[in-house]
Amino acid sequence: MGIIINDVLNLTIGIPRSGCYASFANSRLSTYLPRYTVNYIVESSAGIWVDKYSRDDGSPAVEHLFVRTSVTKDQLDGNIYTLLYDQLKTNYSSTTDILE
Repeated sequence: MGIIINDVLNLTIGIPRSGCYASFANSRLSTYLPRYTVNYIVESSAGIWVDKYSRDDGSPAVEHLFVRTSVTKDQLDGNIYTLLYDQLKTNYSSTTDILE
């Protein structure tokens, strides 16, 4: 599972690029309940590749983006990654879900 970022990103490798691929694959996911709150925090780091082919070929991510979202106890019973992807997508104006 991942997303294609249709926006043009100015990558740290020095090139502007659209069609980058982002995924939480192989990233550690943390969930915790902060003091004095009722919502949990879920966080992880999304890898960003030049494109999906680079990710599939085993190339390292060219960037990483830390993603954090607040969730209810009931949402913890669902797909946490869906919530993280929804939060990740708020950073971009146009994305495409890749569900494979």
